Amino acid sequence: MRSIFKLCVLFIVVFNSACAVTKETDSVSAPASKSTATAVLTDEIVFQDWRKKCQFVKNKGDVCFVYQNLTIKESGKSLLYASFTYTREEKKLVGSFRLPFGLLLPSGIAIQVDENKQVNFAVQTCLADGCYVYINIANDLLNELKNGEEAKVGFKTIEQKQLAVKLSLKGFAPAIESLQN
Repeated sequence: MRSIFKLCVLFIVVFNSACAVTKETDSVSAPASKSTATAVLTDEIVFQDWRKKCQFVKNKGDVCFVYQNLTIKESGKSLLYASFTYTREEKKLVGSFRLPFGLLLPSGIAIQVDENKQVNFAVQTCLADGCYVYINIANDLLNELKNGEEAKVGFKTIEQKQLAVKLSLKGFAPAIESLQN
């Protein structure tokens, strides 16, 4: 449990800075030296609907993750930000989902890949930019994600309205495999 908490903090500290860069045309200027930098972003690599980004973190080295950011067309606001990375110590795949405010927290989220069985997860925390769900990815779910076409991420609003956001899985398998290299 302690390592999950540390990982959650790492996601918040490391990946929130990466979350701000969502357009392909955005650029990030990096400090001149990795040795003096707290975090340095690298260029994105695109795997169809997924992107890979690596970030140098002082005393940790390169931390790489794959992500997809779904935005609301009219407002440009993020509706669902999903990212995945491997833990350094256990080499286990973990996922992070950021959802907007206004969801019914006790209901958590449900993930269903294609027509497979739905899996439920609790919301851990809400911060200034949204509510977060952190999960360990079991082998069954990983295989479904790698071989699937889309994942539906469902949640309830505080008005008790059920919503399901479709997350494309095009490019997910090669993106995840790139993290192991």
